[in-house]
Amino acid sequence: MPVLAYENLPLSQEIQLFVDINTQQVKVPRNLVNEIISSLNINDPDPKKRLDALHARIVIRLDEFPSSPIRGRILTVAQDKDHVRCLTLTSFVDGISGNNLVGSVLRASREIDPGPLAHPSGDPGKTMEKSVVTISKYLALFADSLEEHWRLGDDKGGYLCTNNGVRALLVLFRKVLAFVEADQGIKARSLEADDIIEHIRPYVDHLIEYFKAASGSDISAFRSRGSSLLSVDQNCFQMMAIIRDRDPSFETRELSEYINKQDVEGTKEAEILINEINKIIFDDVVDQLQTKYGTIGDAWWERGVPKAIRIASYERYASENDGRKLHQFLTLSNYPEIIQFQDNWETFQDYYSFPPHKGRRGKPAQVAWIQKLNIIRNITHHVEKGPLTKDQVDYVRRAYQLVKTHIAGRQKVTAGTVYLSDELEGAPAPQEAAD
Repeated sequence: MPVLAYENLPLSQEIQLFVDINTQQVKVPRNLVNEIISSLNINDPDPKKRLDALHARIVIRLDEFPSSPIRGRILTVAQDKDHVRCLTLTSFVDGISGNNLVGSVLRASREIDPGPLAHPSGDPGKTMEKSVVTISKYLALFADSLEEHWRLGDDKGGYLCTNNGVRALLVLFRKVLAFVEADQGIKARSLEADDIIEHIRPYVDHLIEYFKAASGSDISAFRSRGSSLLSVDQNCFQMMAIIRDRDPSFETRELSEYINKQDVEGTKEAEILINEINKIIFDDVVDQLQTKYGTIGDAWWERGVPKAIRIASYERYASENDGRKLHQFLTLSNYPEIIQFQDNWETFQDYYSFPPHKGRRGKPAQVAWIQKLNIIRNITHHVEKGPLTKDQVDYVRRAYQLVKTHIAGRQKVTAGTVYLSDELEGAPAPQEAAD
């Protein structure tokens, strides 16, 4: 077996070699990679390596810093996860780097563009200490005022001291700080940690007061949005909207755009329309399958509905046992698969084909609108996930009109016509698709 070995490599090169091998060949947990990266030289000539090492070292230092509100809460490879130690090193590192709190690497010059937590001297060690102290004091605003909530971690009823919560708070920190810098003509990079906190405290206090009075459903609204970066940003904007409600002077272009896109009243309307759409489709699907396959021995159910959907419906039927018939446990998400199942398409295609783009003629594209409605339904029927955007409400309205016309009204669609464009705002009337 051939072996390649290196002798007398500098420690930093040994570490880098290990990281390269284990991220490019055999994957290891990113937490482990970040722990190793934290041991790299924060004075490395490569600016990206300097930042990577700084980010990881800041988080590890926060886990050890005596006054840090997340002391003992960072999950590394040496500890087991529980409700308190639930913050991953990777998520926290991404939160700092993604908001360029320490800095970012300029593409043209390959130099570091200092962030708001960078020390004016540019010294990496002093930048690390300033970052640790500032982030610690910032999170302490929440931890000290919301002790019970903070103590919960990711246990039921907790949100702020979770991966998604801390990520949202770091995004909020950067956006509030950017607002203060623009509004007051200051530069956070030239300020000490205490001064930075004093400048943002008046705005953060509004959010803290909100969480003091927040109900379980209020907390659930933040937790239920999910863990994607988009969800984190949405939670941050929701926090910013709460601040603006209490202080109208807190206004940014991004926040105004976010608020203007929300449609609270339209969400209520969309819920009603989706319920009616669901009933129309249910009645039509059952009626068409019964006509096609017959009702003797439930032939329509056995022959017209995929086995996996029948099994799932039976499980819900057996679990809930509320007097409904078996087929009444079909869900909106089931219909695209039923419509496309075997030769069912011959029965449904003339009434259900609403392609979003020209040239999209495959069966999945024709009925994708139902799954899109189902995604929107998950918001309208779970109040903590709302409200819908104006675009989403408009989509539901247009889908409703098509369902009433073509499915309930039995008016056949015209082949090659774009009926339900994904271009939501100001969508044109149906147009003929090009050959």
